[in-house]
Amino acid sequence: MDVIVFDIWGDYGHFKKFHTTASPLTFSFPPPTAVIGMVAAILGIDKDNYWEFFSPDNTRVAIKIVNPVKKIRTGINVIETKSAGPMLNRIKQRSQIKYEYLKDARYRIFFSHDDEGLMERLQGMLREHKTAYTLYLGSAQMLAGFSYAGRYEAQAVAAGEYVQVDSVFPLGENQKAEGKTFLFAENQRYTKEIVSTRMNANREVLDYKTVLFDMNAAGIGAKIDKIVKVGDENVVFM
Repeated sequence: MDVIVFDIWGDYGHFKKFHTTASPLTFSFPPPTAVIGMVAAILGIDKDNYWEFFSPDNTRVAIKIVNPVKKIRTGINVIETKSAGPMLNRIKQRSQIKYEYLKDARYRIFFSHDDEGLMERLQGMLREHKTAYTLYLGSAQMLAGFSYAGRYEAQAVAAGEYVQVDSVFPLGENQKAEGKTFLFAENQRYTKEIVSTRMNANREVLDYKTVLFDMNAAGIGAKIDKIVKVGDENVVFM
């Protein structure tokens, strides 16, 4: 299995948690659904139908948190646009909403697809530092930088010993964050989040996963049979 690796980063980011409304909170990293959207943007696949190309059967995504997770909260002034007029000169309703943002975010993306042609096009675009559509970290005003890191053949890591996993770690249905499976270090900030991993063509979420990660971006020692080595890094696909 070939895996394309690239980095994304930005001064600010916001990947809205699905259970927040009035005061939007952000995930600590881009969920797989957001990563697939970025890949589609690089390739120029229209946002209305790109989920036809990326299914759970042909697409694999892993995400590494590179910079320690930092979040800030600030008030954003919003207006009611339906009655504001074509030039926004009849604004009647204003409000301020507290938003949570990622600060100085950087991630490494591991992406694999069964379509060799798609992989070749993605590799070519990343090598030439080109995108069909602008990349951003969750919101259009939060532009993202990116760079190509390489293409590697993934190698299965033998189970039985603890291995340092560099990516966000998806927990199985019957798998708990306990010492038998994970080797936790002192003075780290481990946490879990529930993220969306796949959507269909109607942008309906098909699957969620609970993931485990270290807010300090230090990785996690684990002993399971789903770890693969990509280049010099060990990851688990979601």
